[in-house]
Amino acid sequence: MEPNSLSESVWIEKLQNSSSPLPYKKAFKEFFCNINIDPILLINYIKTFDRNTIENVFILAKKYIRNIDIWLEYLKKLELENEKRTFFTELFTIPRPGLDDAWKTYENWEKNLQAKEKMRELYIKTFSDWTYEEESYKVLENSQNFGLAHLKAYYQYNKDPIRRYIFEEVLRKYPNSAEIWQEYLVSELNDKSSALFICKRALRCLPNNITFWSYLILLYEDFNKPFTSKLYIGKFKKALEQAFEDASDLTRLWKEYSQSAKRSSQDQLQILIEGENWLAEYYPPQHLVLKAYRANITDNIQLFEEIVKEQGSSAAVWDVYIKYLEDKNNNKARQVYRRALEYTKDNPRMIALKYIDYENRHGTIEDVLQARVKAYKRLSRDIEPISTKGEKFKIKAKTVKTRYTAYVSNLPGNMKEHQLEDILKQISRVRAVRIVRDRKGNSRGFAYCDYESEEDLIQAVSYFNGKELQGNTLSMAVSKPPEENKNEECTLFVNNLPFEITESELCTFLSPYGGIKAIRIIKDLEGKCKGYAYAEFFDQSSVDNASQVGTITIRNRKVLLEKCSQDKEQKYLLHVSNLPYSVEESQVQTLFPNSISITLPKDKVGKSRGFAFVEFGTENEAMEILENENPTLNGRHLVIKRSYKKAAEKKALNNSDFKKFLS
Repeated sequence: MEPNSLSESVWIEKLQNSSSPLPYKKAFKEFFCNINIDPILLINYIKTFDRNTIENVFILAKKYIRNIDIWLEYLKKLELENEKRTFFTELFTIPRPGLDDAWKTYENWEKNLQAKEKMRELYIKTFSDWTYEEESYKVLENSQNFGLAHLKAYYQYNKDPIRRYIFEEVLRKYPNSAEIWQEYLVSELNDKSSALFICKRALRCLPNNITFWSYLILLYEDFNKPFTSKLYIGKFKKALEQAFEDASDLTRLWKEYSQSAKRSSQDQLQILIEGENWLAEYYPPQHLVLKAYRANITDNIQLFEEIVKEQGSSAAVWDVYIKYLEDKNNNKARQVYRRALEYTKDNPRMIALKYIDYENRHGTIEDVLQARVKAYKRLSRDIEPISTKGEKFKIKAKTVKTRYTAYVSNLPGNMKEHQLEDILKQISRVRAVRIVRDRKGNSRGFAYCDYESEEDLIQAVSYFNGKELQGNTLSMAVSKPPEENKNEECTLFVNNLPFEITESELCTFLSPYGGIKAIRIIKDLEGKCKGYAYAEFFDQSSVDNASQVGTITIRNRKVLLEKCSQDKEQKYLLHVSNLPYSVEESQVQTLFPNSISITLPKDKVGKSRGFAFVEFGTENEAMEILENENPTLNGRHLVIKRSYKKAAEKKALNNSDFKKFLS
């Protein structure tokens, strides 16, 4: 059995009868690197073997551990008088618990009165320091929540090497505190060997912490082990294998790796390109961040253009491009601001505010006014029309089969579906677990859990709500399905509309059939009508009147009027998002072989818009897909949920006139 596979208690038991020092050295290294070393192990080691065998171990131990019993056990190995006197001098230099016991041992041994008086002065001074520190030491011993602020208050009046001992004692009790490890590491940076040793130990306790991997790479470089060495490259590859909570940490690691290569007179750009390819395969779109960094250091605007072409809907991507242009005082910034405002989908408000601020700093009054008008028009697209009574018009979907589902929030970020399911099964019968994830595949901290019966659901909610899981307090509640739309029979579906039509104009054409409560024209991301709308009347007879007419003419277009009723097959339709923009229908079909139809909406240039509607023949087939973990396609984690989009609305995506308009 390998040493690192044994627990500390097993080691202590096995070593008591050991006749070889080698297992002790391995055990000592293992437990010391993991912080949680028991003094009993060291004492037993020192007691069992001769001085030459234990010398190096004790030298290392006394640098980090001030336990008095270890020192006194080592004292028994010393024979010469001068050695013992030097030993006691070193022992009494450091404030530590048990100093008074050590003094009694020294006092009984020492025969030289002059040396004893001199040692007494040292002892009294150090014991005085310990008396001052003892209260803080006891607080640490008894505390259940000792943070960085407490630590700083503890050691602020203590100097090295006392500070190092304090760090060690705190970390033995709180080995997973990243902030204390970092404070310790920074305090030791003047001693590179010590800093490297501490960094390695921090990574043993916190292997997923990107900060310590960054420090480790820099420290190896500082020891003349640059990026060309096998050791250095090996450490970097080991870092890439870690399951960091945020994929952006890997981007940062590649960036720092390339900077190290530059300092070592290597090809930094080649490293960046290698990193981009690696991130594109495993963590898209993080590769674009690295590409933007490469564009910045090479002053290559063409690279920025490639980035916004690939991910033009992201405000963050445009922001990096614009910041580069502003830093370079490039007059192209105004033009790029306008493009960003037009194409950004996730945060147009941020771009709008920065655009106006830019014109305030660099433009004329006319430029500022023009920026405000453009920003207003762009932001107005995202505002949905409301009725004259101020009620937002919304069509609610019918529920499908009764399901017993719980909503769980405040989950640990690294929790996996199977782990959560195993925990929930301890209380009641679980049918399926779905953790909701973002575009990068990271957990968003909440999940939906389906149970076999209502009794199972209530039992789970009553038990788990408020329970602590890996330091997080869970919130669990019954998840209610979408309510049935009671006004469905009063809604009219209007198809094949002119793309320039407004709500007021459509209201004029439909008002002869009865009183209109609200109108909602469905628009694309650029604010253009998709060719269909919904009109809600105050009574069902008005919808009947309009649907009997069937068609009307608006701007020389034949517009279809139909009753808006839920399709019975609606419950078999799933919405699949976070698809690659280069995806084809055949690839989606391969992912869902049991589907009966797939609708893949595309943009003006024929590229996928990143989502699809997948229809199944039976509810069981659709539910089976929902209950499995989210699949991936080209390294992207797909997000799957029920679609309550009506069949008519789904068909409208394939409206031939609308497609012609887009082309």
